[in-house]
Amino acid sequence: MSCQSDRSTGSAEALQLAENYYVRVVVDINWRPMFWHDETIAPNQIRNLLEHTDFLKVSAEEAEWLFQTTNPYAIAEQQSHLEGVIVTNGEFGCHYYLGEHQGEYPAFKVQAQDTTGAGDSFLAGFTHQLCQYPLSQLNDPDLVDRIVAYASAVGAITTTGLGAIAPQPTDAQVKAFLATH
Repeated sequence: MSCQSDRSTGSAEALQLAENYYVRVVVDINWRPMFWHDETIAPNQIRNLLEHTDFLKVSAEEAEWLFQTTNPYAIAEQQSHLEGVIVTNGEFGCHYYLGEHQGEYPAFKVQAQDTTGAGDSFLAGFTHQLCQYPLSQLNDPDLVDRIVAYASAVGAITTTGLGAIAPQPTDAQVKAFLATH
């Protein structure tokens, strides 16, 4: 059995366990052609994964490539089972569709040293916030905005240091940043 086959089996089992135990699945496309031995198969494999996804984070470039749009509502319409879609666009902020609410959030203006890991940090902040509230509260547009603001702050703070790991902020640092921005 090849490594590719082992990974596919493990992924399928993990997705089945998530479904069985009502665990929400959050996916960041994080498209990098160099990671695919045949990049032409990527779109179909990604779409298959998205069938098991509840929340999707995608960059504007990835959204255009995979869905031919950067509009998170339009993406959610194409993938009607999604509970939320966030399209990030670096220094231009993000657009989102969460809990039936659409919006946009501008990027925080910071002195960026290194943008490596900003998208991953954004997703970590978003996922952390999803874990703080019952998902039924996503019907509150103010809460949705606070969740996206938190995720955006985590991404912004991460760019102020070098590398993707060391500048990752603590919850207290994010809250202090939000209080002053």
